[in-house]
Amino acid sequence: MYRVSEIKNKNNGFTILVDNSEIHVFLNKRVELSSAYSSSSIQKGYSKYNSRMSSFKDEGMALYYNLKGDFSSQNIKK
Repeated sequence: MYRVSEIKNKNNGFTILVDNSEIHVFLNKRVELSSAYSSSSIQKGYSKYNSRMSSFKDEGMALYYNLKGDFSSQNIKK
């Protein structure tokens, strides 16, 4: 597993799972707009996993922000 990111901002970037298949990396001046493509089952599985985890994280953040700072047990039950 390799991470391609900016030197100044390690949060901007993307991860590549490396195996013995051909991998195409598309770089952009804005690293967060860059990507990698491989037809390997490992890379496809990782992309699918990343997509699901991103959706899960977004749902969790929405729930968190809907609490509006009120972390009382009654509000959390809502």
